[in-house]
Parts: sequence; C-alpha cells; structure tokens
Amino acid sequence: MNSQRGAALVAVMSILTVALMLGVTGMQSSFVNERLAGNYSATANVQMAAELAAAQGWEVVRTDPDKEDHAPDSVNVNEVRGMGWRSFTDDDLMDDEESFFSKSAIRADCGEEIECRYRVFESCEGANSCIVAMAAIMDDANRVLAESEQVTLEYRLSSGDDSSSSPGPGSGPGERAVFTAAAEACEDVTLTGSGRVNGNVLAGADVEMSGGVLPPSSVVVGGEVRYPDWWKYDDDKVEAVADYQEGQDVYPDGCDTLGVRDDGGELGSLFTDISGSAEKQSLAGWFDAVSCSHCYSVGGRGVTLTGGSGSSDASITFLGSSGDQLVLEVSGDLNTQGRLSELVVRGDVTLIVDGDFDLGGNARLTVAEGASLTVYTTGQVTLSGGTNLLVSESFMRETSAGEVRPAVAILSAYQQISGNPGVTVGGNNQSQVAIYAPYSGVRVTGSGSVTGSVRGRNVELTGAGSVTFAAGLEEFQVGEEGPDASGPPAGILSWG
Repeated sequence: MNSQRGAALVAVMSILTVALMLGVTGMQSSFVNERLAGNYSATANVQMAAELAAAQGWEVVRTDPDKEDHAPDSVNVNEVRGMGWRSFTDDDLMDDEESFFSKSAIRADCGEEIECRYRVFESCEGANSCIVAMAAIMDDANRVLAESEQVTLEYRLSSGDDSSSSPGPGSGPGERAVFTAAAEACEDVTLTGSGRVNGNVLAGADVEMSGGVLPPSSVVVGGEVRYPDWWKYDDDKVEAVADYQEGQDVYPDGCDTLGVRDDGGELGSLFTDISGSAEKQSLAGWFDAVSCSHCYSVGGRGVTLTGGSGSSDASITFLGSSGDQLVLEVSGDLNTQGRLSELVVRGDVTLIVDGDFDLGGNARLTVAEGASLTVYTTGQVTLSGGTNLLVSESFMRETSAGEVRPAVAILSAYQQISGNPGVTVGGNNQSQVAIYAPYSGVRVTGSGSVTGSVRGRNVELTGAGSVTFAAGLEEFQVGEEGPDASGPPAGILSWG
C-alpha cells in the first residue's frame, strides 16, 4: 500500500514538471510573438508614415512649386536607391569637404513618435520630377529602432501658370499628349473582381470599384468615385482614396485629343492623312513583293495571316524591314490563324485596317529592337487568349524619322453603338501596347494585362485584368493642330 502511494506522488510530480515546462515554453513563445508583433507593427507604421511624408511633399510641390526649400536636388535619384535612414537624412559626406546632397531633407509631420523626411529630385525614371520619402522610429539615444523602405512619388507639373490645374489633354502649344494615365475614359471607368490599375485613373464621368480591387495610385474624375463600403474600415484604403479628386473638368477640350473623327462623325484628318500617304501599299502586295505569298490568304472580308500553306512554312512571319518606314493597308478585316505562331515587326510599320483587327489563335506579335508598330483601325480590335504583344527593349523608342512613340500603339476610330466594346483584351494575354479608342469601350478581362495605357469612351477591368502605365509614355505627342494647351497636366504619374 505504501509503495502504491509513493508511485502516485512520482506520477503527480511528473505531471507537474511537464505542465511547468509547457507553461515556460508557452510564455517564451508568447514573448517571441509579442516581439514579432511589435516589430511588424513598427515596420508597418513607419512605412505608412513614409507614404504620408510623400503625400505631404506632393501637396506642397503641387500648390507652391516655387517654395525655396522644394527646389529639386541636383543629385541623380538613382544614386539614392537603397540608402538607409542615416544616409538619406544625415547627408553623409563624400569626403571631408564636399556634401553628397545639395539640400537638406525636408521634415514632414508624421506625429510625435515617428520622424519623416522627403527629398525632391529633378528627374526620376523619365518623369519630370519625383519625391523620395522615408520614415523612422528613434529611441532617446537617437538610435534607429525601425525604418521604412523608400517611397517614390513621380509627378509632373503643368508648364503653365496654374500648376494645380486639373489633369487633362495638352502638351504645349500645338501639340497634344495622347496618354497621361494608366486608364483613361471619356465617360466611366469600372473595376470589378480583382481588376487592377497600376498608375493613375482619369474619367470624364464616374469611377466604380467593387469586389477585391485595389485602389489606383490616384483618381481624377468629372463625377464621383464609388467604392465598397468596407473600405472605410481599412486604414490603407481610406488613406489612398482621401486624395481622389471629384468634380474636375478632366477633358475641357473634348476627349478625342487626336481627332480620329471630326465634328460631323466622319474620319478625322489623323486617319485621312495617313490613308492618303503616297508611300501606302496593300499588305497583300507587300507580301507578294517580298516573296511571301504563302504568308497570307485573301477572303471576302479581308486578309488572314496564315503562317504558311502546303509545304511553305511561315509560322514566323516578318513584317517590315529594319531601318525602313512602311505604310500598309488592308481594305477589310485583318486576322491571324492557322500555323502562325509569331508575327515579327521590323522597322517602323504603320498598318491601316479598314475593318476589324483580330490577333488570336495564340499568335505572338513581337516588335524587334528599334522597331515600332502603329495600327489605325476603323473596326473592332480583339487581342484574345494566348496572344502577346511584346517588345524587345524599352517601350518608348525613337523611330527612324526621329519621332518618339510607343513600340505598339492601336488607334481606333470605331464608333460603338451597342454590344461588345471596340477593344477587348482577354484570356491569358500579356500585352505591351498603348490603346486609344475614344468612341468605344475598352475591356480588359480574364487574366489579360496591358503594360502601356488604355483610353476609351468607357474602360472596364474585370476578373484579373490589369493595366500598368508604361514609364515615358506621357512623352508621346501627336500633331501640330488642335486646341492649344498651357502645358502638360499636373498630376502623379506613379507612387510606390
């Protein structure tokens, strides 16, 4: 009996020991989790503070561009990439006599516990100017406890007297900017599902956001911005939408900046001039001249690029010649099918399609180095699943005539009355293209994505469709006619 009581004591002590060990382990785990949570909270707070500092810098630059301490620093912004808080704010010396920065970092108001600074630079990734901001939490001994990553806000100021004017068309007297935002609409922009805009949004009427979309960098609309009610419980989204501008005169001179149609609804001079070019030739005739008659077929509705016929293979078909300018016309539709796997553009090719332009059948369009493709179309445009419009180098390039233009641009004069939009990018499609269709809708759907810009009467992003603004695209200007403008519109080009 006594031995049995002794066994019970040992068992109880063993249980107590195990319980004590579990308790100690749990406490240690709790302490670790608390520290991790604290670190995460500090990191998140300083990052949001850096965003706030960039926003404060932009507000001062936008409203008072001549403020003395906001003059752009002479340092190249690329030399600042990766700098920590100390180097960014304390102006580490290059040597004993020369400072790295020409101006001190500007203090922003981020509360009592977090320090914020930003700097203004003259040039940033092709944009006119930019603001780079950082934030940090310091202890009483001035040691850095947590610091943010750099936040860069690229912007452009109007060259006119009113630097705070609303974004809209115009790039200086006699010239017109074509693309000034990732997504532009004469009327409405709609983002649903997980549709996403990486860049700015301009809309002559309203912007409607629903589902799991993320807030664009900036929004300027003639009407109002509508977004899900639950966003008001998300601090990041509340902060993002706080600077959205409503009730603005986005297109004071009309949405058709280029004039693809005239006031009477007929094709404008942009189309008629290129169609009347003395150098114009038919697409079929050009293929015949370069001994590629097997590259296409002609039907009742237009031309089909087939990728070959019989034993003659043209699965990779070349269009144009390096260093040459070429104007080709199709009197009807142009589509791709059959064996064609890739259409390679060489030289500067202008393609006039008096009908629909349908690039499908998983055919890839590649624009070679130093080349460009500009498509003028009067019909509907379809970039369907599997299609990819790819460029081999930077999206903006100088043509053989000395013009700076996108590698791929689609200019549509299609007038949509009802039904499907004038331009559709859908399916598994990764396209680098600038799309201009002021008289019809533009829809990016499925997993289709555009790097460049889309501009339509209405713009709709659904599913996982996305649009990302291509750096330098704002430099694309067309024509010397049309309404004068005081200068490029003031606005944020990117934020990240």
